[in-house]
Amino acid sequence: SFTDSSKGCRTRVDTIQ
Repeated sequence: SFTDSSKGCRTRVDTIQ
């Protein structure tokens, strides 16, 4: 998983939350 700075939350590569 990686931290999406644009959403400010942790997401997975195959799962955009």
